[in-house]
Amino acid sequence: MLIWAAAAGLGGVGCHGYRVLDFRGVQVEGFPDSLCGQRRVKALYFGPDGWTLYPPLSALPSDTLNQITALPACIGQLGQLEVLSLQATGLRTIDPALFGLERLRHLDLSGNPELDISRYAAQIVRMKRLQHLNIAGCQSDPESLRMLQLARPELDVITSWHLPP
Repeated sequence: MLIWAAAAGLGGVGCHGYRVLDFRGVQVEGFPDSLCGQRRVKALYFGPDGWTLYPPLSALPSDTLNQITALPACIGQLGQLEVLSLQATGLRTIDPALFGLERLRHLDLSGNPELDISRYAAQIVRMKRLQHLNIAGCQSDPESLRMLQLARPELDVITSWHLPP
């Protein structure tokens, strides 16, 4: 498996043929359109570099945060994608095309306090291969979480950063 880790700005993203793309810690403004053509990518990581994220988000240096406030429709072109991490990216909205990614198994949306998961619960339920969903630090209502648990009891949903006693 080929892995490409971004060490600098995206510029002319030269990552064709790679299966894992890691942009953690790289200053990114918006979801790079050039990634939508990467149909062989299996894992895509955005977010802070080298952090296990715990509140408050203000503790993170601002230059380590990716700024991806919305996922574009072209996300649906990444048909081989199995892992998508958008931890602490400032995400606010998700295009419905994300929920059509049939191979997606791990989805990390944690640390995006302006993202309301309740708006997407019904679509998440239909993602049959999804095994792990991290929504700690996102907005959600108890009714939507209950619906997720009832409809998909096998789905591992992380809703909090609190560790058990």
